Amino acid sequence: MADFGDVKDKYHFGIPFNLKDLEGLTCMDYLRQYLQVAPRRIRTCDQVFRKFAEAGVMPKERLHEALTELTMQPLAQSPLEFILSLIGLKFDDLPPIDPEDWKAICAINDHLLFSRLIQRNNKTFTTKGTLETADFSTAYRQLGNLNLTTELLALLRIL
Repeated sequence: MADFGDVKDKYHFGIPFNLKDLEGLTCMDYLRQYLQVAPRRIRTCDQVFRKFAEAGVMPKERLHEALTELTMQPLAQSPLEFILSLIGLKFDDLPPIDPEDWKAICAINDHLLFSRLIQRNNKTFTTKGTLETADFSTAYRQLGNLNLTTELLALLRIL
């Protein structure tokens, strides 16, 4: 896994200037609006998507196999369920996956599986790029004052 590269170089999870813009968003809404994917990672995600997609969408039954190919690591079913639950989805209710949703799922998968973890004051954090650190440092303190869904609040705290 060491040669995978830095996740922070592949994805940027942004925060709006006005945090109230997050109110009313689902996790997938947030990811569609504020996730930026590096061009080289888009190419890789698109290649895997095309391999497993049928008529422009990926059947949910192929998701596990596609993520395993993308990460080049065997992925157990329980982490897949965890990843989906983080973004407010359940496998049984999952519709066919379009390319944008696929990139969001890939970003969360990579972030959880390949981020470097650091320990500080008995808490575990993932490393972030400079922009994400700046974006999230102030936002973390204000998240509790917003009317966010519990799923989005949990996702933002993990990011």
